Amino acid sequence: LEAAGRLDRTVEYLPSDAALADREKRGQGLTRPELAVLLAYAKLALHDALLDSAVPDDLYLNSELVRYFPRALRQGYPAEIAGHKLRREIVATQLANAIVNRGGPAIVSTLADQTRAEAPAIAAAYAIARDSFDLIVLNGAIDALDARVSGRTQMALYGAAQLLVVDRMSWFLRRGVAKPGSIEQTVSHYARGVAALADGLDALLPDAAGQARIARIAVLVSDGVPEGLAQRIASLPALAQATEIVDIADRTGRGIAEVARLHFGVDALFGLSGLAAAAAAVPATDDYERLARERAVETLADAHAGMTGEIAAAGETLDGWLARRGAEAERTRTTVQAIAMSGLSLPKLMVAAGMLADLPVKTP
Repeated sequence: LEAAGRLDRTVEYLPSDAALADREKRGQGLTRPELAVLLAYAKLALHDALLDSAVPDDLYLNSELVRYFPRALRQGYPAEIAGHKLRREIVATQLANAIVNRGGPAIVSTLADQTRAEAPAIAAAYAIARDSFDLIVLNGAIDALDARVSGRTQMALYGAAQLLVVDRMSWFLRRGVAKPGSIEQTVSHYARGVAALADGLDALLPDAAGQARIARIAVLVSDGVPEGLAQRIASLPALAQATEIVDIADRTGRGIAEVARLHFGVDALFGLSGLAAAAAAVPATDDYERLARERAVETLADAHAGMTGEIAAAGETLDGWLARRGAEAERTRTTVQAIAMSGLSLPKLMVAAGMLADLPVKTP
């Protein structure tokens, strides 16, 4: 419904504002033909924006060109493909289709509203997020489950991958590292951290988070998902933190595993992941309240990174930091916990986010 609200209602007879509002009250969404219209026009608009930018000229995106052609042509005519006269158009088409298919018809306008980024940066953020987390392979494994698991289970798997890619696209855009022309270097930098974290996740997660991950794997396996894929899906929420962990490790000179253990420990101490998840369900009645909710969630993430960075920069353990900041940290933790348990509302969420943001010591 939000995506429909961003398009001219005269296009293909999409519902009017009044009709959309009525459907929302009744808990109804768009029909499949209406969704098809949204997807088509979102792809066309994004394609045109990318074609007018430097994105198709980034040599890293040659993979988009290659994937467009059948395997036999890739193997037999690599030089002809590389020199194709419609190279830019094919790359723009491939990227636009992938971004909208994986992120939804409103992904570009939503991220533009949240981050003030334009289409070229959003496309670069997609390529970086997708390839840093090896999502082509992941989505391919989900595709292979056609007719092997229930539609509900398969859609939940796609949803988990979508949540990760959109979340990390926003992160890369807010950090200002999503730039056409430097996609390959950025992917290489963060992919190493993601791989390192994935290899050590079993030992790095706190007990409660580790048990929750094991339980999630068990549920997915019971639904018919192969164990390896179930492990990947269940690991995505923790692996999403890899980009922040990589940056903190770079700034402080500490290892990925050290920083990850601190980052997950801070999360467990203050219940940050649970608070962010609960924030998604906080009612927002208009665009301003949605923006406030999004900013509060961003503030939670920044506070999380700030605390981890403070501990890592000081060369401390989490216990050592708590001993030094004990009274203030405990007061914040207790208050935030009380807020979360009292029934989260937008004002309460903003108070909790503000208190957590005030906790890390700001460096000059």
